[in-house]
Amino acid sequence: MIRALSATLVAMVALGACTIEPRTDLNEEEPPTASASEFLRPWGESAPPAGVKSGDLVWVWAMAGTVPGAVPPRLVEGGIGAETRQALENVLDVLAAGGAAARDIAQCSVFLADAADLDAMRSVYAEYFPAQPLRTAVAVAGLALSARVELECTAVLPSGS
Repeated sequence: MIRALSATLVAMVALGACTIEPRTDLNEEEPPTASASEFLRPWGESAPPAGVKSGDLVWVWAMAGTVPGAVPPRLVEGGIGAETRQALENVLDVLAAGGAAARDIAQCSVFLADAADLDAMRSVYAEYFPAQPLRTAVAVAGLALSARVELECTAVLPSGS
């Protein structure tokens, strides 16, 4: 026990004798770099961002079957099939604003207000993605605007885009 205390005391004395000098490898006059991320607003600059492009990735979030540009926002009529179709069209609009297309989607998450709507959503989804990207579908307690479906997707741009 005395040895442990002695070793601790020696270490504390050694640390106390150390000096702290400022770093010289930093160039503080260099301005901060601009963000490489770009918010995507396919329906006009006054609309809230619907996605973001950063490097070769495009993220689309919280895309429901809303009518583009509608103020206040409103869902299309016609139930889960119509909402899924419009949500997918909205996703494609955001992807296009970021230089991507449906073929570039690597992953989609689908949120359903009712798990019983899964088959109807799948049938519309398959029209847009015959070779379906990785998809997760979950039922949730509720979605904005009382939507039946909401999507978020990640796309990877081809090299050189």
